[in-house]
Amino acid sequence: CRSATLPDEPTAPTTTFTSPTFRVYIEDTDAYGVMYNSNYLRSYERALSHVPREEPDDDDEAPSRRDEVRASNRWVLSHISDQKFRSSPALGEEYVVRGELVGPRRDLRGNEAEVWRLEMATRSVDGPDEEDEDKGWTIHNSATATFACAPGEHATAPSAPFAAIRPDDEAAPGRMFELRFTPYHDEFDVHRRRRRRPDEDDILYGYHIPLRNAMNFFERSRSTYLGGPDSLRRMQEEDDLVWVVTGVDGGELLLDPVAVEDLSDDGAWAPWEGDDAARWHPAPGREVIVQTNFFAKRRGMIVECRHRLCMDVSSNNGRARRRLLARATVTIMALRGSTRRPTSKLPQWILDRFV
Repeated sequence: CRSATLPDEPTAPTTTFTSPTFRVYIEDTDAYGVMYNSNYLRSYERALSHVPREEPDDDDEAPSRRDEVRASNRWVLSHISDQKFRSSPALGEEYVVRGELVGPRRDLRGNEAEVWRLEMATRSVDGPDEEDEDKGWTIHNSATATFACAPGEHATAPSAPFAAIRPDDEAAPGRMFELRFTPYHDEFDVHRRRRRRPDEDDILYGYHIPLRNAMNFFERSRSTYLGGPDSLRRMQEEDDLVWVVTGVDGGELLLDPVAVEDLSDDGAWAPWEGDDAARWHPAPGREVIVQTNFFAKRRGMIVECRHRLCMDVSSNNGRARRRLLARATVTIMALRGSTRRPTSKLPQWILDRFV
């Protein structure tokens, strides 16, 4: 519930944990009265804030160094993969998040990181089985999540080499859709940025759009492509059709180093090494772009949505470039609203959109 308190002082690192009990409030739900898809990430972030972590010993670290480590020891959700939506806790229902530390303490670029296997679960009324503790639980959602230390002296970087960051639609173009949004202050988090020089004393701060909010921009793009809220409501009321998220993979937040696309070249994403890279950060009021490629499967019943959140930038020589902020592949499925069973019987205008 909301009254759960954070640990006063982090202690030894742990490899498994169970969060305090949380409750689903109205603010957590969508139009169907169940937890909204991006709010699972928020729940995972809140749950991980209860995990004890090491801090410097007062006897071993000078106060200035201890304060710096504590100030920079802010963890952000930088990657989400293999997220499965099995069911959803309903309004008023209670749940816990259980986690197991499965990955390295550092990512591929040497930055401090933790990889957790997480699941959101609700205990049944009868309680767990004494002989099998896994029984008696309903697993609503599961995912593998990377929590990285936000950039201070260290940078949060993509989990894959930049050479692997290519346009997602090279093999099959699918249906391409692009939409622009103006983000507001409340849609950002603040992080410490990498110092540009080792002797630089100033603490630099930057805005970033957290992955949970990038997912909100992705949802707005999908809904708009389907005709907006009015069309979604009409499909539910007249066609007995609802769309649900069934999976998320490749969800990634890119803070630093900066990945850019040269719009006048071949469209490849690459690291930007220029001196002005530190200024290429999103900010409230600065427009962002959602690019989405839609790939329909099973006669439109399943749609794979490959999203990218970007920002237009200009280099010193005036060439048009686009910075990559976040990306994810979100899979949605068409269901009969009355039965909650998958269906491929879609209105023709929807088929024309996807197929």
